[in-house]
Amino acid sequence: MALLARQLIWRAGRKLYMYARKEEPNDMSTNGELRLQHLVGANARAGAKLIAFDVGARIGDWSKALVDLASGRSGGIELHVFEPVPDSRAKLREALSVPIQRGEVRVNGVALSNESKTVQIYVPHFTGGTSTLHPDSTVSYEQVIDVETSTVDRYIADHSIGHVDLLKIDTEGNDFRVLQGARDSLMIGRIGVVQFEYNHRWIHARSYLKDVFDLVESTPYRVAKVCSTSLEIYAAWHPELERFFETNYALVHERLIVALGCEILRIGADNVCERVAASVEPTPRAVAARDA
Repeated sequence: MALLARQLIWRAGRKLYMYARKEEPNDMSTNGELRLQHLVGANARAGAKLIAFDVGARIGDWSKALVDLASGRSGGIELHVFEPVPDSRAKLREALSVPIQRGEVRVNGVALSNESKTVQIYVPHFTGGTSTLHPDSTVSYEQVIDVETSTVDRYIADHSIGHVDLLKIDTEGNDFRVLQGARDSLMIGRIGVVQFEYNHRWIHARSYLKDVFDLVESTPYRVAKVCSTSLEIYAAWHPELERFFETNYALVHERLIVALGCEILRIGADNVCERVAASVEPTPRAVAARDA
């Protein structure tokens, strides 16, 4: 009976804890991802193309939603998608066949990371959503495929891309390495918003959310959690954030903080979040990097 009571209390406590943290089910239609697409689209340059990257596109659900959103824009869309698993990429091409034909979407078979080399990607089942460069010893993988990697910075340079409105990353644990591969672009503020997935697979990659805070310290970006009805910027990293619950975070350029309606929070001494300001000033290091 003691164990049963403990289990009931554990489940109830975890549910309340997740609710308080705004850790919501990973459903694109309700977890804030589509809301973020709309916010970025609404604040993109009028009359210009909406330029976006989908890194780890799988079968194209996120990409298709963004293309549909941009269909009414006067400037249209330029979308670069990256999916290294061949079967998933075939489904992706099928889902985006019309925008591909119109020249709005470019499909790439390369995997993005922090360097250019040949690596192995582990595939539990074709077209599944958990193919990874960082295998989990508790998971059975049907295929191990050799793929080529590149970086966001190199791709941007090779294709002469001047600005990216939205960069989405969902690479099952490799997200921080993709961010490392975009460091030059982040330093000069070339990207408006970067959305990335954070979950327990980061453990297998030996990455932490703190790594992201450290990476952007000298850049004009703030780290925010993507919630169903808000973007919550955290003024600083705190151990309470490092729980590896599956959620999406974003790097928000300082010039977009007000336009995107971000809330500014911090984790206080009693390990709970609290509002600290309606807005934040650029950090001295970010100003120095920007003006250099």
